[in-house]
Amino acid sequence: MLGDLAGMPTQQHCQLRQGLGLGPQRVLPGLRTVRRRWTPADEAGPLKAEQANTFRSASYDEVALAEDTLMYRVVTVDGRSNGEFWTREKPLGPLQAQLDLALHPEWKLRDPDAALLVTKAQATHYVQAVMPKGTVIYEGAAGPQVGAIFSESSLVGGGQQVLVRKVPVEWVAPGLHRLAP
Repeated sequence: MLGDLAGMPTQQHCQLRQGLGLGPQRVLPGLRTVRRRWTPADEAGPLKAEQANTFRSASYDEVALAEDTLMYRVVTVDGRSNGEFWTREKPLGPLQAQLDLALHPEWKLRDPDAALLVTKAQATHYVQAVMPKGTVIYEGAAGPQVGAIFSESSLVGGGQQVLVRKVPVEWVAPGLHRLAP
């Protein structure tokens, strides 16, 4: 099983990248070129309104990665590992991830055969991916989310959020990492 890529010595990480067929480049988190900052005061940006509204004040940076960059995606045990929402920050635990990234436990869990909404923890595991140099991402503070059933149930967000369109499953390192409670 592939271990945590963050904090690995560069040589060891390069060997893992080669084993995944990703080449020998080094992962240098944080190197980026901001193409443009998008805010509600601008004309419509490249994101759909529902995507833009996941960022605080619907404001985000359009960024081209200057180097391969390690990112994390918080998921459930059966979650989609190559979805579009990621973060540069390794999640420390399920509660921290849920609060910082505003992950409501009631999302997408409506039972189609009943009028019930099933709640389920949304932050139990994480996956890692190396986003290649040149990848265009959208990043900013995660916006607040209000519960669908209980409108007084709100998560503030504020953690660093990255939206990446069309993440090929090949970018995602094998292995699901459990978030310690």
